[in-house]
Amino acid sequence: GINAEYGGSFKSAMQGSMPQTVEDYSFYDMEDQTLVRPSDLLIGPSRGHPYKSLESEMSAAQRSVVQSMIGSSQIRPQLADKYHQLQQRQQDLVSDLEVAKSAVTTRFDAVRVLVDRLEAGHLEHLDRCCNDLLPQLEASALQIREFEHQVEQSQQIVKAYIEGPADSEPLPDSVKDADHNLRSALVCVVPCPEIVPLADCLDTSLPDSVALALQQSIELKEYVAAESAAAQPTRHTKVHIADLDQPPIQIQIQMFEMTDPPTCQTVVAEAHSKWVSAMVHHQGVLYTGSWDGTIKAWDSTTMELLGTMDAHVKRSGDSKVTASRIRSLAVTSKHLWSGADDDCIKVWGLGSLCCVATLT
Repeated sequence: GINAEYGGSFKSAMQGSMPQTVEDYSFYDMEDQTLVRPSDLLIGPSRGHPYKSLESEMSAAQRSVVQSMIGSSQIRPQLADKYHQLQQRQQDLVSDLEVAKSAVTTRFDAVRVLVDRLEAGHLEHLDRCCNDLLPQLEASALQIREFEHQVEQSQQIVKAYIEGPADSEPLPDSVKDADHNLRSALVCVVPCPEIVPLADCLDTSLPDSVALALQQSIELKEYVAAESAAAQPTRHTKVHIADLDQPPIQIQIQMFEMTDPPTCQTVVAEAHSKWVSAMVHHQGVLYTGSWDGTIKAWDSTTMELLGTMDAHVKRSGDSKVTASRIRSLAVTSKHLWSGADDDCIKVWGLGSLCCVATLT
């Protein structure tokens, strides 16, 4: 059957190219597959073509389907054109795939370059730490070696005196000095500097954060683009984009106990002045980020406010406040990371709640 997509074209072709009744035409041109008048066979474009008379050479059943056959012949060029269009789209899709893959590879190559540079920086820092410690260890080893040599010489002097002839003379000065050196060695604390593990010389919070972000992106399949605006949402989806730009009536943070069903345990009213857009929990502290540009720290047990950071808020001289919407938060063992619409990533110390770095 003919696909419903081409139904309109088929109908228009039938209505535009065919007569209203078969009686208007008396003959069927078998070469051009059209209905013609007698004059067309004598002096018209169908002259010399094989033909059949509708009245004398066709049955009623044949006459009932001749219009459908002729109309369908008009739609065939359209179908062929559609087929070539689809073939061209297939070729374009394959070409677009290669372009898209090349763009992805280029982006990830740039990421790999940055990661390699970051790794090289870490390794160079370890080399510097090791090179700083090696001279200290070499100096301590040389000092111990000299001390060992002194003990050995003193032992030889005392040994020779002990194994020599007995006399009542006072100890020679050399023996006294050697004996003094040996007694000192018995109570001497041999110096040996403590060496800090080189792994403790590195702050790995950045690669740890990047690895965590990549892991979450893989688990959430964030490489899948959002549906286009033209796509129709499913019947379970409710999208109210316009509502996000309206001032909220009340911003709350609600804590639920994981029962079946979950039950609300604590409600923090007026937690932020605008929408809460990000939350992260670490060691009993809940960090919330908002479109008001602030980050707040809460005791996750009592929901008591522990501190507020004007994370992405700018204040000018005329007391004008500009807040950038916070989009994401990430936490590591030592730092909290925030990203906002101001194209900045800020790093915060968990203990001090102070900004320690800004990445632009």
